[in-house]
Amino acid sequence: MGYDFLDLQSMVSSSGGLVQGFFNRSMDFTLGLGQFVVIVIAMLMIVYYILVDKNYIKGKFIEFFPSVMKLRAQDISTVISTRLGNYVRVQLLSMLAVGIMTVVALYILQVDYPILLGLIAGVLDIIPILGPVITLAIILLAAYPATIFKIVMIFVMFLVIQNISNYVVRPVLFGKLMSVHPLVIFLSLFIAQKFLGFWGVILSPALAATVCVLIDELYLKTINGKVEPVQKTGQASKNGGKRGRKASL
Repeated sequence: MGYDFLDLQSMVSSSGGLVQGFFNRSMDFTLGLGQFVVIVIAMLMIVYYILVDKNYIKGKFIEFFPSVMKLRAQDISTVISTRLGNYVRVQLLSMLAVGIMTVVALYILQVDYPILLGLIAGVLDIIPILGPVITLAIILLAAYPATIFKIVMIFVMFLVIQNISNYVVRPVLFGKLMSVHPLVIFLSLFIAQKFLGFWGVILSPALAATVCVLIDELYLKTINGKVEPVQKTGQASKNGGKRGRKASL
């Protein structure tokens, strides 16, 4: 009887530990999900206000520069804003491509609700790593019960679509619409993932485009004589003013 009581007590204590561990993991997951939702909403609000008040923000940004540099700063800010606008378009086109490919693949595999699942796949495609994993889990739940062959084909479909999206669609779109070479996009993805983590992967193409514009406008065009340096421009205006005063005399 003593041994039975000890076994029962150990079972109760172990089950209590399992319940406590499950509760802690559930709380961590809920808090993490809540933080993620708050960050996403905050980012959407920031993007919205930037798009709505972009002329006001651009004007305030240019006010930080002296009169000699205002025209150059305005040109650079226009190029950067155009690239960032194209970044939003690329993201939408990439999400659309993933959604269409998912709908076609699920229709071929005869999985229920292909349009709804394709919409979910397109929306979640903006979230790197985690988004596609959630999409795959939802598709497997929708396909349940399914044969082993069908499950394998769903995995194959998932891998093919992700590879096409990551290594064909995104680099081509980023290269065409953002005037950034696909190799630069790949390097920015690796660097952002290393140092900036999750959000760096999402924003890496926009950051890469901004850095490329700054290097091109502030350094490459200057050393190659495509843009007259600011000091020379200021000196030329002073000399022009002196010549004008002499001519009037």
